[in-house]
Amino acid sequence: MAEEKSNRVIPKEFFLGIEILEKNGMDLKAFRRLTKRGGDDKARRIIEILNEPVSSYYEKIKSWEDFYLKYFNLPIDLQNIKIPEKPKEEVDLLIVVPAISVDRVIKAMRKHFNVIMVVTGAEGKLHNMVSYHGPYAAWATMNRNPYRKLRGKSAVWAEENKISGETLLERLLQGFKYWDEKNEHLDHNYLTICSSSRFANGSVPLVTANLEKGVDGIVITQGGIKTIHPNLGHREITRLK
Repeated sequence: MAEEKSNRVIPKEFFLGIEILEKNGMDLKAFRRLTKRGGDDKARRIIEILNEPVSSYYEKIKSWEDFYLKYFNLPIDLQNIKIPEKPKEEVDLLIVVPAISVDRVIKAMRKHFNVIMVVTGAEGKLHNMVSYHGPYAAWATMNRNPYRKLRGKSAVWAEENKISGETLLERLLQGFKYWDEKNEHLDHNYLTICSSSRFANGSVPLVTANLEKGVDGIVITQGGIKTIHPNLGHREITRLK
């Protein structure tokens, strides 16, 4: 039996796993606890964790965890978040933490680029058509500009045709993440209609890139709910129902 053990070949994945544990805080002192009283229970818990299924969207979720830590100093575990069925259109994952307000997002943005608010009335007061108490995932179009089929349509049209547009918070987080990854802003030639939000004055938020020469940033403005213009467009979003 002893000879059989001495001839056992340990796969390289075993050593790679040990390296990963070591990189994340496993040292010899912690490892020795497995040989002491209660070690079997600890080992079983480790095995249970290692056997837990990993989401096929792990990397995308991790990128959002990193984003919230980097810009909001918010360590958050989003790996168990429920993800809606992915639509056929070209979309990317958007994860929203409602506890982070629009004002807080704008404040974080302003540390890195210019944000102009052109809104009359009480800017901070928003009403959203959707409400979530905790973090939630959604699928949103991450292309640079709204799809052609959703341009030149009003907020009322979107509601009547059951097109679920973004809230202002969703659009700001989406644009911030896009900028973080590509170092450029969404909507260079169009304005996204945030049709799932309303300002206190009843208008709908609009967001676009600031195209003023030499200025890196975005503009948040407003429009009427019935306003139709070729440069206005919706970004359809898929949330859990």
